[in-house]
Amino acid sequence: MTVIGNRLLQAVIMVCSLTVSGLLWAADEAGQTQGQAGKPRTSTNPLHRKVFDKWITECEMSPDGKSEKCFASQTQISKEHQQLILKFSVGSFGNKEEWAAVAILPLGISIPAGVAFKVDDAEPIFMQLQQCTGNGCLASVALEKNVMTAIKKGKILSVGVLPFGFPKTMAIPVDLQGFSSAVAALPKAKEGK
Repeated sequence: MTVIGNRLLQAVIMVCSLTVSGLLWAADEAGQTQGQAGKPRTSTNPLHRKVFDKWITECEMSPDGKSEKCFASQTQISKEHQQLILKFSVGSFGNKEEWAAVAILPLGISIPAGVAFKVDDAEPIFMQLQQCTGNGCLASVALEKNVMTAIKKGKILSVGVLPFGFPKTMAIPVDLQGFSSAVAALPKAKEGK
C-alpha cells in the first residue's frame, strides 16, 4: 500500500469513528442508550458541531487523547424511518494536508457497481468501497486539488449508488451551500496536491 493509501485509510478510520460517535451521541440525547460505556472523548474544540448552512464540522480526539481530527460533513436521514441515507465527509490528512472524501451509505447497495459522485454536471469521480458493516457501507477517495476546487465552487454534489436488485443508479443530492466555509474553518486546512 502506498503512503497516500495508508494516510487515506487512517482518514477513513477517523471518519468511521466520527460517524459511530455521532450516532451514539444522538442516541444518548434521545434517551435510547444507557450509561457512558464506549462513548468517545468529546472534543473541546469550538469547531465541533459548528453549523455552516447545510454542513457541519465535526471533531474528535484520538483514542490516546493527543491529537484531534476535524471534518466537514453532511448527514442525510430518512424522515420516514429515521435511517441513514448518506453521510458525506471531507477532511485533510497526512503531513501534506491532502484531502479525502468519505461516504457512508446504508446497507443494500450493489457492491460490484460501486459508488461515485459528481459535482454539478462534471464527470463522475469513482470512490473505493472499503467495507460494509452493520452500520452501513463505507467508500472513500483522495481528492485532487482540481476536484476540491470544483466542490468548493459547485452547487450540488450527487452521490450515485445502485441499490441491490434495481436496474437504475440512484443519485443522492448533497447541497454544497456552506461547504467552502466549513472546509475553510478546519484547522490547518490547505488544498492538497
